[in-house]
Amino acid sequence: KAGNALLTAAFGLGEDMFFFGVVSKIIYSNFRKGFDNVLVAFLVTLLISSSIFMAYHTWRYGYNQVALSSTFFFALFRISFSLFTNSLIISNFMHFFNNLAVGIGFGKNIAIYFLLP
Repeated sequence: KAGNALLTAAFGLGEDMFFFGVVSKIIYSNFRKGFDNVLVAFLVTLLISSSIFMAYHTWRYGYNQVALSSTFFFALFRISFSLFTNSLIISNFMHFFNNLAVGIGFGKNIAIYFLLP
C-alpha cells in the first residue's frame, strides 16, 4: 500500500506540471492579452483552470459533488500560488502530500477538509 501511495503522490507532480505549469499559464497569457486588467485575467484563469482540473478528476471521483468541489477549491488555491510565485514548488508539495495521504488511506481527498467548518 505504501508503494501505491508514493506512486499516486508522484503522479500528482506530473498533473501539476501539466495543468498548472502549462495549461493555466497558456490560459493566463491569452486572457492577459485580451484584458487590460490583470486581476480580471487572473480570476478568469483561476475559474477556467480549476474547472478543467476538476473535470479531469471525474475519472477518479465520478460525479461525487463533495470530492469534485474540494478538487475545484484545492486547484483554485494551488493555481493562485503557482501564478503569484511563478513556481510550482508550493503547489507540488501540497499535491504530493494530499495524494500521499489519500493513497495511505487517510481520507478520500484531504482537500475536502478545506470545505469543512
